[in-house]
Amino acid sequence: MKQEKMDSNERFVMIPNAFLTENTKKLTPDELYVYYVILQSEAKWFKETTKITINQIASEINLKKDKYQNRNKIKETLLSLKGKEVISFEDQEITNQSPLIIVYKTIDYYLELPSFMRGFEIIPFSVFEASRDSQAFYVLCLILKNKSEIAYSNFASLLHISDKSAKTLIKRMVDDGLITKQSGRYYYNDARQLRQEINQYEVISTPVSDTKKSYHVNENIEEPIEAEEKAYISTNNVEIDWGNWNKKTSGRKFANLTDNDLYLYYLQKDMDKEFGEFCEAKMKKLEDSGFNFSKMKAKAKERLLRSLNAEAELEKNILDSQEMVRIKRAMKKLGSRKKRNTGEDGFDVTAGWD
Repeated sequence: MKQEKMDSNERFVMIPNAFLTENTKKLTPDELYVYYVILQSEAKWFKETTKITINQIASEINLKKDKYQNRNKIKETLLSLKGKEVISFEDQEITNQSPLIIVYKTIDYYLELPSFMRGFEIIPFSVFEASRDSQAFYVLCLILKNKSEIAYSNFASLLHISDKSAKTLIKRMVDDGLITKQSGRYYYNDARQLRQEINQYEVISTPVSDTKKSYHVNENIEEPIEAEEKAYISTNNVEIDWGNWNKKTSGRKFANLTDNDLYLYYLQKDMDKEFGEFCEAKMKKLEDSGFNFSKMKAKAKERLLRSLNAEAELEKNILDSQEMVRIKRAMKKLGSRKKRNTGEDGFDVTAGWD
């Protein structure tokens, strides 16, 4: 997916790809967050060097809600970065006010790494300001680096969180306008199992909020479930349409099932475990008595596939419409700017200015 071009006048930091790849040089979200602050503050008179205090870093980022714990976490993260040889500074007692002279590796060092983790990704200051916490910042960097589809399992693995927490984090960032998501299409594999292609993401321009909202996902707290997860994640917090599954007929139970009932089964069986087990038990009982569900199952699966793909296509159209609105606004803004800078004869009056 094509990423928006960065403003040529915007300042940025170059993040090594090695920090965002599974290898011995990979950084945690907190480490990457602190590393970015260090490079943001690079000393103008010395390259690859920063003079900074714990208090200065703490004024930029929150790794913990409590101020005291936040400063301690920053100290711990600095020592971790030093242990990984990402940065270096003299052995000294680290206090909140004492300045640290931090040196980090040159660009050439990262350009000589093995090909799978060689190079950099340009991360604008605006991306850092919009991210609000280390997990969100890490996600934004991953999307800018990959420039293509990313599986939830990859996000989870690199962030060291569960797949469910990764989905919750991504949903929050989409809802807040930090990124857009284009859902992958649904299909059946060779084993006739319903699967979904990997989603694609894009970082979008987002105004910085006056109050930094944390996106950090607590692994110990139950999170709301995303719509696309409903076909796979069990929950009892949804209303189930039972159709004819729990209706009796004269003399024989559950023999009046229709294609729609099988569709409801496939659509909802993972939403509610009790519903799924109930339907499966009744189908088995009927199959044992000679009832054949093969054709009904095939029709229900095809209907589910069409329904899921229609939802994915609708989501894509909505995102495309939003993108067109952004382009039109940008073109209108550019036109207004050109009009202001153009004289009566149609020439750009600023063309010869320094």
